[in-house]
Amino acid sequence: YYLLILNNYKSHYSANFKRYYKENKIIMLYILAHISYLLQPLNIRYFRPLKKAYSREIKYLIRYFITYIFKTKFFSAFYIIFKAIFIKSNI
Repeated sequence: YYLLILNNYKSHYSANFKRYYKENKIIMLYILAHISYLLQPLNIRYFRPLKKAYSREIKYLIRYFITYIFKTKFFSAFYIIFKAIFIKSNI
């Protein structure tokens, strides 16, 4: 048997999918959509802190009326944030 964890999105309830799961010995576990990210370790450990740090930087720029940024500046700023989050001790 296999376990497939799904959020409760309506397309996961189709009869064709249910038949396929049953024929292939797949057990479906439905969870609420807004908590599914908790089961994804990369989201919790890396991408959530990355998103928070990036949001902080954007708020800082907006505070100083910088509302447009060129790609080169974006990538240099993003890389600083990325390096702060994706450190060896987090891997």
